[in-house]
Amino acid sequence: MYKRNVIKKVIICLIAAIGISAGGVAGAILGERFNTSNLPKANKNDVKLDNIAFLINDFNNYINGNNIEDIDFSKIKNFSVTDYVNISLYKFLNQSSCSMISIGNSKTSGTIKTNQDIITSFIKNDDHYFKERISYSNVVKLANRFYNFDILGEISMVIDENKYVFDGEVVDKYHANYNKNYNKYTDEDYSNFFGVKLNSPISYIICNDALLNSTMINNKKYNSSIILNNNLYEIILALDASKSTINYRKEILSTIDSDKENGKEVEPRFTSVLLKFYLDRKLNLIEYKTYENYWIKKLGWNEMKGEARYVVQKGENILKIPNLETDIDYKVLYEK
Repeated sequence: MYKRNVIKKVIICLIAAIGISAGGVAGAILGERFNTSNLPKANKNDVKLDNIAFLINDFNNYINGNNIEDIDFSKIKNFSVTDYVNISLYKFLNQSSCSMISIGNSKTSGTIKTNQDIITSFIKNDDHYFKERISYSNVVKLANRFYNFDILGEISMVIDENKYVFDGEVVDKYHANYNKNYNKYTDEDYSNFFGVKLNSPISYIICNDALLNSTMINNKKYNSSIILNNNLYEIILALDASKSTINYRKEILSTIDSDKENGKEVEPRFTSVLLKFYLDRKLNLIEYKTYENYWIKKLGWNEMKGEARYVVQKGENILKIPNLETDIDYKVLYEK
């Protein structure tokens, strides 16, 4: 019901598979059919999420008044690598205002090689949240803006617990134009359709239950780890491709028309997920990168690869939620 009204899906001989949000990017243009011998099995099992309140309490008790910058967390075994990432995400969202932008790219290795550029943003100003996604190639152009309040009544900016989704007309890979037509969702409907909540800055589920010791990305093995280098923590998360994408798979389905089985669209099946986070000595999030491989079913199973870099805005560069007529200058912001 919602999918046909909200997202403009493009169905041509080359089908776009674009899973885009402020927390994850995946997508490609389907070229030739790929070998499906290694296609993963679908996994609907839920994953046990770590309780962030208990984690923050334990962490504060561990610090116990000491200077956090004097501690080398790469040598501390009290917390896992996912704990440190969740602490950084908590600190990021616990600010009155915060923002991040991302630029991603996806490619196919089929007979027709096409690059899909994907721009996203996430902004929190007090209790107001905003996301934007722009996906651009010579074949597919999609854009959406998401608000947790009625932006058309921006003087009051009263949060009414609904979500407002606007379709845009893409101008180029950095810009889109929006009119005043929108689709309104309840909080429950929004989560059921888009998977990832509007107040979440990342699409993946990050917890110990979804953590692997290692994973393979582009024929290279990566181990989950944390190192301290030049006063920055680099954290590598090798994630279970099924458990970490439970919500993300819904988000991808909100942007495509996949084949159906038993009357329902078939969810993407991820084969590998790798995240790299960069934190300062106080465990503040600086940026993170995503690398993912997955299969999507459209006229048969097709393999997709994507990667993106998410950069946190600092100080006076923290973005304000724009009205419909205001562009975010992603090119300038990203190159700073």
